[in-house]
Amino acid sequence: MSASIGRSILLGVAGMFAATDVVEAQQAARSPVSLGVMAGWSTPNGAQAGQLYGRGGQIGVLGEVRMPLSWLAVRVDAGYQSLGGRTAIVTDANGVAVGQMQRSDAMYSAAASVVLRWPGLRTAVQPYALAGGGSYWVRSSAVLPSLLSQSAPQSASMTMRTTGFTAGAGVETPVRRAILFGEVRYQQFGQAPMRFVPVNVGLRLK
Repeated sequence: MSASIGRSILLGVAGMFAATDVVEAQQAARSPVSLGVMAGWSTPNGAQAGQLYGRGGQIGVLGEVRMPLSWLAVRVDAGYQSLGGRTAIVTDANGVAVGQMQRSDAMYSAAASVVLRWPGLRTAVQPYALAGGGSYWVRSSAVLPSLLSQSAPQSASMTMRTTGFTAGAGVETPVRRAILFGEVRYQQFGQAPMRFVPVNVGLRLK
């Protein structure tokens, strides 16, 4: 009887060590960087941005670096936003309309943010907040109508680079080996300043 009890104890201890080894192996195999994609739309906020730009779609990629503290992470993301188009009437020196100018705008961005989660929260859907800074490149392209001796419309483009900040909040939930999230962000940049409100849904690896 005592030999049987001894074998059971030994088997139990061995099982505990084996389970610990599996957990540690899984944690070691987990990448410290979580990669993902996101897509949504962006809306200009305020009179200044609303007069110049329109609502448009956006796509982006991100990388989230995990910290030793489970509620803290650093995110780096890059994105493209279509800012809609505008049509304007072009007139000559006498004020006579000679055609229309077609303008389209787009913005490229790169930002780094600190991500904060609720410590110890074990719900299926978890909230988070983020804030940081970034660089923004706004590219405007215009097609001008034929004027005087010009036989074809002329095109021109201009790129403006500036810096600003971003902040937002979202919710996330695990889906198998990935995390599904949705978030609303606020972007402000430039001297005017320009303000946009992007809304995204995305998926990133655990």
